[in-house]
Amino acid sequence: NQRQSSITIANSINFGSAITINYNVTINAGSNDNAMRCVNKVSNFITVSSNCTLTLKGIVVDVRSYQNSAGMNCIRIPSGAKMNFQGSLIDGGTGNTGLLIENGGAVAVTRGDFVYSKYGVRVQGNGTLSHSNSGSMSFWNNSTGLLYESTATCTMPNSDFHNNTVGMQVSKGTVNFNGTKIYSNSTGIYVTGGTVNMAGGSVYSNSSMGLNVSSGTMNLKGGNVYSNGSGTYVYGGTMNHTGGTIYSNTYHGAVVRNGTYN
Repeated sequence: NQRQSSITIANSINFGSAITINYNVTINAGSNDNAMRCVNKVSNFITVSSNCTLTLKGIVVDVRSYQNSAGMNCIRIPSGAKMNFQGSLIDGGTGNTGLLIENGGAVAVTRGDFVYSKYGVRVQGNGTLSHSNSGSMSFWNNSTGLLYESTATCTMPNSDFHNNTVGMQVSKGTVNFNGTKIYSNSTGIYVTGGTVNMAGGSVYSNSSMGLNVSSGTMNLKGGNVYSNGSGTYVYGGTMNHTGGTIYSNTYHGAVVRNGTYN
């Protein structure tokens, strides 16, 4: 039971039970065979304890291979816990949440992929998700790439959301992005509350809607919305269009029903 502050995984490991991180540790990839796999159903595969920090470097967390639809959380960050996610990937499974950040939890992403999950990342309470501009943050092949239910502010300078049913859903708090690409989803951004500020980037080739606002506020300050089914669909809440362009969408540039478009 000797504690090591740094662990290197030379080959993939299958785990038959849940993992609890109860001290500060960095897990490194020693080769391209770098997966931590969950082979049995548990509620939470990896949980980081309060006042502890887990750093993942180049690691694949794989639940999908053995527990695709188990209703699990692949990684859970509860109150007081922290994680640094660096060049890693969570392959969650279509019935599971890839990364759950609960009230009081904090995750910093330098570069990461969140894939094949019900929710690639879910942020709750006042949990925080931060993203460095030095690397990309990618969400693909999820039901919802990012479900943001936190009252905190999240800034995503260099991310991409593609091949999800919904790229990003925001119901609370504030999400800012500039330089993000949201494409080839059914719906790009779904605003059900809170505020989304788009100052740059592109929302394109989403088959149904690029921007869907049912409540809350969407502020389009820059960037491009194009080649979607409909560029913007507002049926509640507020759409403020002060910059950027909406063009070349298949059906409509903007549809407003029971909401406000400025």
